Amino acid sequence: MKDSKVIEGKAKPRGKYPHFKRVGDYIFVSGTSSRRSDNTFEGVEVDEMGTTNLDIRVQTRAVLRNIDSTLKAAGSSLKDVVDLTSFLVNMNDFGGYNEAYAEFFDYDGPARTTVAVIHLNKALVIIPTYNEIENIEAIIAAVLEQNEDFDMLIVDDGSPDGTGEKVQELMKSNKRIHLIQRSGKLGLGTAYIAGFRYGLEHGFEYIFEMDADFSHPPKDLNNLYAACKDGADVAVGSRYTKGGGVKDWSNYRLFLSRGASLYVRMITFMPVMDPTAGFKCYKRKVLETIDLDKITSIGYAFQIEMKYAAYRNGFKIVEVPIIFADREKGTSKMDTSIIKEAITGVLNMRLKGMKGYYKRNK
Repeated sequence: MKDSKVIEGKAKPRGKYPHFKRVGDYIFVSGTSSRRSDNTFEGVEVDEMGTTNLDIRVQTRAVLRNIDSTLKAAGSSLKDVVDLTSFLVNMNDFGGYNEAYAEFFDYDGPARTTVAVIHLNKALVIIPTYNEIENIEAIIAAVLEQNEDFDMLIVDDGSPDGTGEKVQELMKSNKRIHLIQRSGKLGLGTAYIAGFRYGLEHGFEYIFEMDADFSHPPKDLNNLYAACKDGADVAVGSRYTKGGGVKDWSNYRLFLSRGASLYVRMITFMPVMDPTAGFKCYKRKVLETIDLDKITSIGYAFQIEMKYAAYRNGFKIVEVPIIFADREKGTSKMDTSIIKEAITGVLNMRLKGMKGYYKRNK
């Protein structure tokens, strides 16, 4: 006997498959999550600041109850299960998952396999924002359409123009959008550090840095992604490698930018033509290795310091050509204090690097 069924009142399958299929005396249950029929998830809450909180115990109980209700619709129940495979994105959740699991099964329960599926969360594009209401909806749409592997994390520094509130609104209809809302303008470097920690905690394998103003072409995300998959540990969207360039810059600005890049290379000896670039993709292992507490630059010197820390730890840095364009909407965040930090900070980085400050964690 063969039988299959989509059960009314349960979360609708996200493809053309049933909730269960019966073949003879066997019942096969399709992959099950904590998703409710209204497409919300048990054990997933977004607070008033836009932070996502996950509760593995609540999620585990919900998954097992969902499986049980599916089996009951097929004339069976959890007591008849003989084999069960669980998939965890974060193995730090194993204890809580095990605790909730034990509420349903004992040693006479089904054989069980638990798999760490870190690759379910593939790539996270981090964009820090402050007063980017004119760009935020368009940049989110442009990034997400590039690749289904991409999730987005907006780190908003309390934008008074409503950037954070707009992201919260977009999150309601797209679970690939994430948000950290901070209390004030705390600096580019700390925004990215917060984003890196979020990406690592949530199991992402590739983590990007990107601006909100379209100066970094969204289509080039896939080129950075491919470079890391092809062997790079850090892929840099470079204006000054072969094939790269800038658009609508004055000769004076180009002279200053190239001069700054030359200065950084001379001080640090990094073999990177565009060391100040802020469009990058990191493999997870790079951010796990670097002690993020030791990255102290707040402004654009942060971009140099992260590359230098990766370089000092022996990671492979590959430059991918991009055409960099000025923002069309919104206001630049560059000021003289950021430039001063970049100039003096490079000397400090070099001195610390010579003393082994950035060396690999043991």
